[in-house]
Amino acid sequence: MSYYRTVTVYHLPERRMEGIEKLKLLCQLLNNFGANTEILTNFAGDSFRIHVVSHFETLAQFEALNEWAAGNAAYQNWLQSVQDLFDWNRTQTNLYTIIS
Repeated sequence: MSYYRTVTVYHLPERRMEGIEKLKLLCQLLNNFGANTEILTNFAGDSFRIHVVSHFETLAQFEALNEWAAGNAAYQNWLQSVQDLFDWNRTQTNLYTIIS
């Protein structure tokens, strides 16, 4: 069974490109860990939303990522570097599995 985690962030309008560049760095970190990760942005509708979607082969891989993130210096540095780029009060995280 596969799992997908989506993290939806709302970028600050004046810092959109900087936010996207930082999310690309996050994708590299997560891809290096083994979580296939992509950035999606709306081309119609709410243009301030950006989705970071990660694919996990197992739930154990997802859980391992959470442990890795808590102790990984590169991830923690990345997290500190984006604190003023997004509206964190509107951030949403979802975990999905495919039914069919």
